[in-house]
Amino acid sequence: MSGEQEWLGEILYLAEPSGRSAMIALLQQHWESLRNGRRFPSRAEIDPTEIYNALPYVSVLQYQLEPFRVQFRLIGNEVGRLYGRGVQGRFLDEMEWDPQDVIDTTHIYDRLYREAVPLFGLSYTNFQAKADRIFEWAAFPLSDDGERVTHAISIDDYTMVTPRGGKLF
Repeated sequence: MSGEQEWLGEILYLAEPSGRSAMIALLQQHWESLRNGRRFPSRAEIDPTEIYNALPYVSVLQYQLEPFRVQFRLIGNEVGRLYGRGVQGRFLDEMEWDPQDVIDTTHIYDRLYREAVPLFGLSYTNFQAKADRIFEWAAFPLSDDGERVTHAISIDDYTMVTPRGGKLF
């Protein structure tokens, strides 16, 4: 990766996926195919059978307005295992994570809501006693009314975790 890019907390936004994650490519292709000329597809249009191989790493989140909050609606098995128990149904601001993790995750989903375009990036992680590792992620906006972002579908590809400065990124 270019040294010109700057990390924001423990995240680095990318203009596009690195091309190294087949699961991110699969979800991106599915999301794009469902758009059919629209800004974004609806949550109901997501077909789990089309992204079957990625499902353990996929999350679906819902935006609540007044007050603005983000809720975990569906969590893949691997995401749930690494995020900890009891994530599904909880709001992001209720998570008992390291404060930097809450800040970074909130930033991603706030930005996704505001910009209403797919986001791609890398994040540092500290799970499974592997401090200082990097994984790739992507998040895609969904809309139930076709006008505003109501949900997000995201993927955290933990299968490609690498040390900072490793050859992967």
